[in-house]
Amino acid sequence: MKKLISLVVLLSLIFVPSITLAAPDFKGNREFLKNSKISDADKAVINSFIDTVQSETKDIKNSAEVAAKANPIIDKYIAETKLQGESLAILYLIKSVYGFYKPTENVAILSKALEISPDNKFLNNLIGMSQINVGDNNGAVKSFEKALKLDAVEDETKGFLTPSLYNNLALAESNLGNTKTAFYYCDKAIEIAPKKYHAYSMRASLYAQQGNYKFALEDAIKAKNLVIEDGAKDKFALQNLNFMIFNLKRELGIRY
Repeated sequence: MKKLISLVVLLSLIFVPSITLAAPDFKGNREFLKNSKISDADKAVINSFIDTVQSETKDIKNSAEVAAKANPIIDKYIAETKLQGESLAILYLIKSVYGFYKPTENVAILSKALEISPDNKFLNNLIGMSQINVGDNNGAVKSFEKALKLDAVEDETKGFLTPSLYNNLALAESNLGNTKTAFYYCDKAIEIAPKKYHAYSMRASLYAQQGNYKFALEDAIKAKNLVIEDGAKDKFALQNLNFMIFNLKRELGIRY
């Protein structure tokens, strides 16, 4: 039961660019691109390239086939491009969207991007999630902590990632068995972003792991209500939270 709840939270919690199992929509990448400090000319070139990749893969429904089609296109473009610095790092970020379901490969992809742009907080956050997926939770904590420091820097995106980073730190610390620290990060995330469901969902998992199903249920219901208040746009999270609530009520002997 505890492992099942933890898996549900992991699947609904991960902070990644907006992707689907079939065709990534690159919403997160385009937003990051819009706020990046690269030239408008480079932004236009990269947006055009994203359009090209999407056009080439739009009729493919299977995620593995999408990646198989997209990756050679991206690799060829990276090899031939004149883009440099942060702009080149963004191309690796785009490639990572297609590599997310192969975390070992994705760590390598994002590592290349970080060699180019080591102080990119988005890249540090993303590689942290990939590190979790390959079991390198200590490495993930370091990546998230670095991203957290970078997110405190005064610029137009200051604080944008902080709630998600606290959630991600809670997940990594929980995986390391540091439950007290994980609770601390959940509480920090809730303090900063009380209207986001993720930290309540993560904290529900932590309570469940301790056998404190009453508090776990309260947090799971709170998380579900926040998803609904947001228009139930995150169908995946709503489905997982319903599943979690059902199992928690069963543990408490409550009729669903």
